[in-house]
Amino acid sequence: MCELSKSVHLISCPSGQPPRSAFGHIFARQLAFLVEIGILQIEITEQALERLQVAVEDNDIITYPEGDVASLALNLMQNPIAILGPNELMPAINRFKNQLNENSARFARIGAIPEMNHNEAVAWGGVGDDQDPEATEQALIFLSWDGMHPRVRQRMDWFVSNCPTELAWKIHGVGETLLESLLHLCIMTDWLSIALGLLHGKDPSAIEPIISLKEYLAQINQ
Repeated sequence: MCELSKSVHLISCPSGQPPRSAFGHIFARQLAFLVEIGILQIEITEQALERLQVAVEDNDIITYPEGDVASLALNLMQNPIAILGPNELMPAINRFKNQLNENSARFARIGAIPEMNHNEAVAWGGVGDDQDPEATEQALIFLSWDGMHPRVRQRMDWFVSNCPTELAWKIHGVGETLLESLLHLCIMTDWLSIALGLLHGKDPSAIEPIISLKEYLAQINQ
């Protein structure tokens, strides 16, 4: 057993959950610690926590099996998925992709506005007669929030108007701060990934390929 320095402190979390479902425990502890030592000057108000709790309940697919989340999941079953949004929402965009990978066993491609406007926009097409059939088959999801820069909002509006696919939706993060909006988006997209997994007949908690990889690595590194 290795000896820890007296300056090292352990911040424990409840055990027994995969990291993606223990997000609240892990993130809250990291955030509180960074605020406590003065690296971050940010807080989640009681009102924000109440709004986020409402979002958890309103997007619950068990309580609302015919709600907006379940309906969107039904529309995503047959087509490749693309997720776009502004740079500041990339943490939520990345998490959404990872949740789709693990909970739904689905691939997803992501892009950040404005950067993707300089290269990926050409692949999407939307202007002229020559359009890649792959672009028209994409199911496109935009993540947004109230604090987007006006120029980014203009770019998104243009993309919506010129995108060749008819399968496009916007998921809007509600909140008084960027942090609250990010957490709100994570709640909605987590439920969406679970709904999509269940529709595909996939247990959202099952991760056999990851377990197999870990077992292989443990064997060859003995």
